[in-house]
Amino acid sequence: MGRYFSTGYGFQKGQVVFHDKEVIEVYGNQDPFLTEVRIKEMETLNEKLKLKPRVLTFEGAHEIHLPTLLQLQ
Repeated sequence: MGRYFSTGYGFQKGQVVFHDKEVIEVYGNQDPFLTEVRIKEMETLNEKLKLKPRVLTFEGAHEIHLPTLLQLQ
């Protein structure tokens, strides 16, 4: 799964929408779409939205990883 979030989303509105929600980022540790630059962009976006997401990674690439998804129940 990618770590993508619309960067056009308003930060103030995002802070309101997400302030009481659990945010979980799930991605494979070999995802070819997640460069160091992209991960830094997501960290910056999380900071702007005042999010502290729980990050779950799995051994794999850009795919749906059933054992990791089952942890979300």
